[in-house]
Amino acid sequence: MLARLALPLLFIGAPAFAQEPMSGAEFEAYATGRTLTYAAEGGVFGTEQYLPGRRVIWAFTDDICKEGSWYEDRDMICFAYEDPSAPQCW
Repeated sequence: MLARLALPLLFIGAPAFAQEPMSGAEFEAYATGRTLTYAAEGGVFGTEQYLPGRRVIWAFTDDICKEGSWYEDRDMICFAYEDPSAPQCW
């Protein structure tokens, strides 16, 4: 069983206007080595650490960590985790 995330957090906000999606290479350059915290409607819901080799560690707030990886699929970034759920793309 993986431990809970105990990592420094980087809070990111939603853009005020629409932006072009990042390519896989752009996302990799931006995210690798960072830990991003995700929030919606004023509340944090999860944190993800981005490791070299497109590996990730994700946890919903107050939940256990899940290891996984991300990949580029057409114009989307997709995440596949160690559990049997379908990949999540955005």
